[in-house]
Amino acid sequence: DLRRQGRGQAQLGNLAIVYYRAGRESEARALLDELKREAALRYLSPVTLAAVYFAAGDNVRGYEMLDTAVEARARGVIFLNVSASFAEQRDDPRFKAILERVGLPARVSDPEAALSL
Repeated sequence: DLRRQGRGQAQLGNLAIVYYRAGRESEARALLDELKREAALRYLSPVTLAAVYFAAGDNVRGYEMLDTAVEARARGVIFLNVSASFAEQRDDPRFKAILERVGLPARVSDPEAALSL
């Protein structure tokens, strides 16, 4: 259980992303597996899983998770157009379509201002 270990879902997701980007695939996969086990037991934001899948290069699952996040009205979707975790997806028409569904602009000229809304 992540809570007993003092490890939060967001922290594990971020660490998995860092490991994938650093080429530490086996460690990243282990964290992704842990997150999936956690998701089977309690709520895990599909936005977190989407970010990890994108970092792993699994765009199909990444977009599936983003669709799930939009359908579930997950809180994290409001940060999609400013989150560094999704920077590589911003030019993808699928990502732009998701932003449009949520009602977010495709480009934010001042991300700091957008975060203060």
